Amino acid sequence: MKISLKWLNDFVSFSYSPKELEEKLTDLGLECNIVSSKYNFTKDVVLGKVLSVKKHPNADRLNLCDVDVGDKNTLSIVCGAPNVKENILVPVALVGAIIGDEKFKILKSKIRGEISYGMICSGKELGLNSDHDGIMVFNSKKSLGTPIIDIISKDTLLDIDLTPNRGDCLGHLGVAREVSILNNQKVKLKKINISSDSFSIKDLIEVNISDTNDCSRYCARIVKNVKVSESPNWLKEKLNSIGQKSINNVVDVANYILHDLGHPLHTFDLDSLDGKSINVRYAKKNEKITALDSNVYSLSKDDLIIADSKKPIAIAGVIGGLNSHVTNKTKNILIESAYFNPIPIRKTSKVKGLSTEASKRFERDTDFEILEYAMNKAAFIIQQIAGGVISKDFIDEKSREEQNCEILFDVIKCNSFLGSSLKSKEIKSIFNSLSIDCSNGVDSFKCSIPSYRNDLYREIDLYEEVARVYGYNNFKSTDSFSIPYQSLQKNESISKKLRFILSNRFNEHYSNSLYSKEDVSLFDDKTAIKILNPLNNDMSYVRNNLLAGLLKTISYNERRGHDFLKFFEIGSCSNYAKDRYNKSKESNELGIIWTVASRNHWKHPEFNDIYSIKSEVKHLFEMLNVRNINLVVDPNTLSNFNVFVNDSINIGHLVSVNDKILKNYNVKNNVWYCNLDLDKLSEAIEIDIKYNEVTNFPSISRDISILIDKNFSYDEIIKVIDINAGEFLINANLVDIYTDKNISAKKHSLLFSLRFGANNRTLKDKEVDKSINNIINSLKNKFKVTQR
Repeated sequence: MKISLKWLNDFVSFSYSPKELEEKLTDLGLECNIVSSKYNFTKDVVLGKVLSVKKHPNADRLNLCDVDVGDKNTLSIVCGAPNVKENILVPVALVGAIIGDEKFKILKSKIRGEISYGMICSGKELGLNSDHDGIMVFNSKKSLGTPIIDIISKDTLLDIDLTPNRGDCLGHLGVAREVSILNNQKVKLKKINISSDSFSIKDLIEVNISDTNDCSRYCARIVKNVKVSESPNWLKEKLNSIGQKSINNVVDVANYILHDLGHPLHTFDLDSLDGKSINVRYAKKNEKITALDSNVYSLSKDDLIIADSKKPIAIAGVIGGLNSHVTNKTKNILIESAYFNPIPIRKTSKVKGLSTEASKRFERDTDFEILEYAMNKAAFIIQQIAGGVISKDFIDEKSREEQNCEILFDVIKCNSFLGSSLKSKEIKSIFNSLSIDCSNGVDSFKCSIPSYRNDLYREIDLYEEVARVYGYNNFKSTDSFSIPYQSLQKNESISKKLRFILSNRFNEHYSNSLYSKEDVSLFDDKTAIKILNPLNNDMSYVRNNLLAGLLKTISYNERRGHDFLKFFEIGSCSNYAKDRYNKSKESNELGIIWTVASRNHWKHPEFNDIYSIKSEVKHLFEMLNVRNINLVVDPNTLSNFNVFVNDSINIGHLVSVNDKILKNYNVKNNVWYCNLDLDKLSEAIEIDIKYNEVTNFPSISRDISILIDKNFSYDEIIKVIDINAGEFLINANLVDIYTDKNISAKKHSLLFSLRFGANNRTLKDKEVDKSINNIINSLKNKFKVTQR
């Protein structure tokens, strides 16, 4: 955005050089660069007067112009501009003049058989504005032949790169407020004294707003009997200085207010409106509008528009309609000053591909309270330069009264967050420079935010304001810092641990976080979130599982001759949650996948089966220091397992992927998949690592063999053994499973090896016998086992 330093002086005085101001504004957070304080043309570009215009004999679109540049002889110049005519003052680049950043030299040249002794220039060719549609026209009392450099006033421009939240600085007023912080001044708006007539606007027009959420305020005022013509020099110079094209005095005033106060206005030709109403509503089906850019736009029910009683006359907050714009024939105008919800304006702007100066400001939110002032200032200037009479009153339809946002501010928290030691008085002084009113209080007080700073609504936003005004360069740097251990993100820590543990025998996989409809349908209990504007059908949902991506990589590797596969992936998954404000619940998950296959090796062949897979899962928990883990058979499937911590917290599952899913993903091997919730898993990790001293005393081993019903699981049996073995049991392992024709088909024989020991002495046989008897009796009572 271009800012004129001369224009800034209308609001605030300052003595900084352009370079100093550039640096100070950048330090305040408004990153800017000096565009130019020099002209890109030489003094050989002078003021000339077109004496005559006639058609070029050999070209339909060219004219032969006789131009007086103050010399005895007039110059014959070939010109193709559509707005060239007799008796206008124009910039003329004489032969030998140099213009433009490319240092283009003007030469005497023959154009279609006619010699041209120079060039009549446009504003864009001279770098004075962006208008390239026609030649630049002056209104000057300087003598012919005067260098253009001596006619136009010298100015310096700053090109400011604003962050999206600083919509308040999309005008010279907003930037002036920032400059006033440096000077410790206050920017005060000049009072507008309107000389109004006796007629009432309410007799001529009414305003109806169908959706007050998206247009919560609409102001309008009428100026009658205006004379639309060329703008005065001061107004053209203002607009030209920032690269804006002059159109006519009424439209130029609206554009001037936009760049002056930062609030967009629109002017309608009142006589072109059907009926006596302005209607702010959403478009109806099949409605169209021809906009000011001469393009026809089809409107949808999502487009907020301004309409009269019959037709759309503007796309609200974006662009006006050609059917109601101000022309040289316009006599009566209606000035619109409105507040629109940023969301529908941005949607329409993006869908239509229309980014205008107005939409840029409405998208970033505007000042609710400046509407009346902006409208009255525009009416006042129009009356001064175009004549006319102003209505004695104005329309101000608003659905709410703007209440300044109040934020409770804590000085101690602010200093802790910034690493500063600012006193309450210093912080209040900073807030005063920002026009933020503070209540009484030392360490804590309320802050009332001005209406134009709609980016400030949290306490932390005020911390940022304190930091930028105090000066980021004023914060002392240190070589070290300390943070509490608890502040470290658990998920980040556990992800690093998992990668280290699993890197031993697994490959890590990264899959796309966007899935197809088929991919998100693997789990019925996880409703996926659909994207409104997907790139393609294969990326139309946010993933709700990791399995789909892992199955794709299994299929990819199998097709290349690899069967023994083990992969893992760490990532986030999202599910639809109706009760959440954003309708989304995100979880961090670990997915591990195995193919049921083997790999030959001369010494240690490897097998992926349910036993080795369960062993690797349990080893993972042991390495993470997660205790009391149980893999409990899912009663609904019998072949799958739920993973529990402390018998109550379900942190995931271990499942055999069914054949239908494998077929859909072209996977030929059977596959096991383990999914763990990392948020729950991190809570289960015990930080305190217990060290068991290695004993110097021998242990005693005993075996027990029992005949037991097959319906009882290993976990159930081990749990009974652990509870009843007493304090001396070191471990219990299942070493053999035996069946034969003499044993019932419903039962099997299990052989457990038990090891006992103590840290301070050698156990006696009778102590171990007592533990064995307790175990046997408990197993008999619980499972009706038979000791063999």
